[in-house]
Amino acid sequence: MAETFAQLRAAKIDGRTENVRFRQNELQNLHKALRDNADIICETIQKDAQGPRVEVDSEYYLGMLAVRDAYQSLDFDNELKEEYLIAKNKDNGKRRVGYGIILIRPTTHTRFFSIVAPVALAIAAGNCVLLELPQTLSNLDPVLKTTLSKALDQDTFVVSNDEVKDQRLLDECLIVDQTGSSTGNFKSELLSQPSAQTVAVVDRTADIQKAAKAVVAARFTYGGRSPYSPDIVLVNEFKKKDFFEACVRYTSQYVPAQAQSKRAPSQALDEIKNKFKSAESAGRVSIFGSQEYMIADVRERYCLDYSLGSS
Repeated sequence: MAETFAQLRAAKIDGRTENVRFRQNELQNLHKALRDNADIICETIQKDAQGPRVEVDSEYYLGMLAVRDAYQSLDFDNELKEEYLIAKNKDNGKRRVGYGIILIRPTTHTRFFSIVAPVALAIAAGNCVLLELPQTLSNLDPVLKTTLSKALDQDTFVVSNDEVKDQRLLDECLIVDQTGSSTGNFKSELLSQPSAQTVAVVDRTADIQKAAKAVVAARFTYGGRSPYSPDIVLVNEFKKKDFFEACVRYTSQYVPAQAQSKRAPSQALDEIKNKFKSAESAGRVSIFGSQEYMIADVRERYCLDYSLGSS
């Protein structure tokens, strides 16, 4: 790892990734490699996710869209103009450069998108990339390791098969941690907590039908395992009745049996449901649903412990 990191450090010091043409070429190579291997990538995504094909295609499309958007964010003419400002005795007060080295720790959910999107953005911002992909049972990881390593410059992009633990190396990186496992003892990091509660807010100006459809889709898509599927929905009291009825209607469009809690095992779900049923018996909530899912209309906002989450 020390030798691998040394080549990233050398590329950073050399300023190789600052050249806009280099970044454009890297993103073009990345897009082409992912496009050429689309079939095997989608097959491995489906093997890992065990979900419907439409979700696989959506994830692949959004990943490719992220690469395209990153490429389109680069303005060659403007970059060239700013580069030669010094020749005209002008300051470039708006100049921005990349951090240097980005360490990416992707989450397991929507693995393809969680890898491709931050890699593309890091390249577009003018950074070297260290992608951390430890050995797992994932079918997708070996495919992406091979595809990305062949497509991108080996001096500015490296895949690590082990978790980076050397504190000196970590201090030189901007860490993009999607796993929530970070201890927070690093100088620079972007931390995502997939286990954190996700809250959706529906105010009185919202289109109730669209809001209900979006909330239900977010909760049921990917089997309810998405870190961004709402655990709690806060609704304006004057819109609550209409929103609840719309949620009940849209819920019937999904297969309840596929809805699984993203964090709680079945025993914990049973405990949650029992608490909701007790609250319903006391007249504090009204519940609609089945064994696989439920929608709870909370009548007394403090009647349920916050740790219940949702099911």
